[in-house]
Amino acid sequence: MFSFRVILKAKDILHMGRCLSYITGLLLFLGSVGNIEAQTPSAELLDDVIEVCETGEFQIRIRFTGVEPFNAWIEFSDADEESEWNGERGPAHGNVDAGPPRRLVGGIYDDNSNMSNGIYTYNTTFAEGWLNRTREVKINIVEFFHGEVNGDWIIGQGESQNIIGELLVISHQRPAPFAGDPIDQCGYSTALNAQPDPVSTSYWWELVDGASFGENNSDFANPNALFTVETEGTYDLKFLQENGACTPVESEVQVILKGSPSGEIRTNSEVCGRGDAEVEIELLQGYGPMEFIYQLNGENFIHTGDPGNSYLFPHESVSGKAEFQLISIEDVNGCFAAESQLLGEAVVAELTPQLSAGEDEIVCGTTFSLNAWGEPGDGAWTSQSAFATFSDPDSGNSQVEVSQYGDFVFTWSMDNEGCEASDQITIRFVEFPDLIAQLAEDRICEGDETTLTFNAQGSGPWTVRLNDDDISFGTAVFNQSLSPEQTKNYHLHSIIDTYGCETTFDDLVFSVSVDEMPSPYAGNDREICGESIQMSAVPSIGSGTWSGSGSFNYAADPTTVFYPDPFHELAAHTLRWTEVNGVCTAYDEISVTFYHEVEPMDVDAGEDIEAYHQFTINLNAMTPPVGVGTWEILSGEGSLLNSNDPKSEISGLTFGSVALRWTVKNGICPEISDDLSIEVKGLIHPTGFSPNEIPDGFNDRFVIKGATHISNNRLMVFNQTGEIVYQKQNYGGDDEDYDDPKWWDGRDSSGNPVPEGTYYFVFTGDGIDPVKDYLVIKR
Repeated sequence: MFSFRVILKAKDILHMGRCLSYITGLLLFLGSVGNIEAQTPSAELLDDVIEVCETGEFQIRIRFTGVEPFNAWIEFSDADEESEWNGERGPAHGNVDAGPPRRLVGGIYDDNSNMSNGIYTYNTTFAEGWLNRTREVKINIVEFFHGEVNGDWIIGQGESQNIIGELLVISHQRPAPFAGDPIDQCGYSTALNAQPDPVSTSYWWELVDGASFGENNSDFANPNALFTVETEGTYDLKFLQENGACTPVESEVQVILKGSPSGEIRTNSEVCGRGDAEVEIELLQGYGPMEFIYQLNGENFIHTGDPGNSYLFPHESVSGKAEFQLISIEDVNGCFAAESQLLGEAVVAELTPQLSAGEDEIVCGTTFSLNAWGEPGDGAWTSQSAFATFSDPDSGNSQVEVSQYGDFVFTWSMDNEGCEASDQITIRFVEFPDLIAQLAEDRICEGDETTLTFNAQGSGPWTVRLNDDDISFGTAVFNQSLSPEQTKNYHLHSIIDTYGCETTFDDLVFSVSVDEMPSPYAGNDREICGESIQMSAVPSIGSGTWSGSGSFNYAADPTTVFYPDPFHELAAHTLRWTEVNGVCTAYDEISVTFYHEVEPMDVDAGEDIEAYHQFTINLNAMTPPVGVGTWEILSGEGSLLNSNDPKSEISGLTFGSVALRWTVKNGICPEISDDLSIEVKGLIHPTGFSPNEIPDGFNDRFVIKGATHISNNRLMVFNQTGEIVYQKQNYGGDDEDYDDPKWWDGRDSSGNPVPEGTYYFVFTGDGIDPVKDYLVIKR
């Protein structure tokens, strides 16, 4: 067996303002156990967490296995933040920038007093820099050595395997609570103002006999708890706070509660309306002498007294129900009574009965249940009217009955020990309304209406309930229109007047029968070529009849024959088909126009026309006695001025033929036509004529057909010597009248007959070539 020693050096960690100092001056003497059988070398931290209070001691326990002596590098580091370090840094001496501090534990022999069964125990205390703060430090074994005596164990050459465990050391800051400033005040409660240290949230007030922190000490953990005492006095309160492994720290504050005075006010005074009264005030607790104030009708009365005494104060002419109020008590300490300590009430009793006769009412009928009340005392109903009777005049709920309608005043009077009072009500008794109803017509036609007349009695306006409808009106006589779509019964249920009085009717029923309205159809309007028509009405319901200006074979027959009387050409006859069903009447009308047939003899377009150099002609058809005539150009050229004028002008003619047709039509009767032709020729003249001294009406004048239609024309006649024997400006007459004096009769310009012989003429005018020819005159 052998033994030897190894020195363990380590430093604690200092962290102030994110700075960590070393745990210094730790000299560890470690021992070993002899005769340790050969085992796998290892180093194990046996504890996981150690909690201490600031400078409290803690132990680091390491189990070594293997061959002694043992040594190890131990690393100290912050558990919750990156630290800034002052002084040396590991992993080796002098390596300033390599990381957290590391310390060598070396030369641990079996005779070390802190070594037992391979477990080395190191007792230490936090450095002074760890005071008044909370800190967590992790401790790890970086490397360990075994079976070797070496005073300079170099990191990196030891064992880094088989290192077990990690130790967390938690240092709790000792709290510094503040119980608050001393309190000296009136009353029995105060709000505390302790200030706990923010290092922890575990704090409380130490309970006190005869006092409470909040209701039933429910708020003892509140720094600002309401502290309440049963009796005034001085109280030393303790506020405690703990933090982790640190034992509770206490802070004391002195609280002086001087209490507050109290008193009670009362009175036994009674008055009838107004009288003398007395108020009593008793001072219950507090420090005397005390000043107290009571009030009556807004006026303050100030007095002094001592607790435990009662004081009486008389007052004159106090009204009933007046109230004395205790409003303030102040003791010698300047403390005032709280509102809850101003006790009692002092109301002067009013002997005058308090009563009400009830509300004014409007009553339907002649009876009413009164509803008076009052106290104290006895009451009775009276009335100045001889028409009112009370069933029980001493009862506030008496029935009253009147024998006529109108307004009645009733008085309810009460007597309380000679103190009397009364109240009045006015009741208006109203007669129930009544109604007389009369139906104007009990049978109407579909779509029509009848009238139900109401004759109301009572006070209007009224509302009548008819079937499910409410009908309101303000006049005594009112007409209600009824327009049922089919036969219907109307039940008159009730009438209500303006006061809400209602009269009901049991069997008042009005029945209105409704006849169906016919839907007659007389047929369509028609035009007839002739002097009779067969009607074509379509009957619907009821009976029907034809009417109109004329005669019917059988007027009740929808398809009878009608003859107009008298017959008027182009006159439209209005014929009515009327149907009657009960009280319903309806009709439908048609318009019938009758036309005469056109006779062929009444249609004449006139004689065919030959025109000579005439391009506008007035036609000459016969004016039709009936109907309307119309010209139509069948062929050729021309333009009609009015195609319906039998004497219409036709213009725009040209040389040649024009065919026209004159058609007469009367309504729907067959039309009749007649044709006309017009032949337009050029100028036509003879080469001789035989004027007689006495005209025989045959060939007596020189006729140039068409000359009249040549504007600005001129006729010159020459003898064989070239002498002008006759000339005429705008020569011409009627083409068809050979005796027209406008034609030349063979006389010269002096009016003398020219000799027989051969002459020459020249005819000129606008729009024509000159006409030159010979002319033989023979007498």
